[in-house]
Amino acid sequence: MPIVKAKNGVYCDTCRDKWGYVKGDDGRTVPHPKGSRQAYSTLISETHTGKEPVIRSLCYPCMDEASRWHDGTIWTLAEQVQYAKDNRKLQQIKIGGF
Repeated sequence: MPIVKAKNGVYCDTCRDKWGYVKGDDGRTVPHPKGSRQAYSTLISETHTGKEPVIRSLCYPCMDEASRWHDGTIWTLAEQVQYAKDNRKLQQIKIGGF
């Protein structure tokens, strides 16, 4: 689950999801201007089934938002990744069951 610097021209997935798409002047669907923010980092995550990796790119404000918890605690993405690496073998994720 590495965190790497995003390549030039890669946009933030969270901003794109948040702002969506709009109709351009020519009538074509284009990303909203606020959803076209250059990504700062790219996270490559494993899925619970171990199949294809999930690739998410985040801009700096969205990365900060993902690191800041509701009570003001800051848990950086690097710390979250390290926690997942240390504890993934101890926990089995079951979807839809107890």
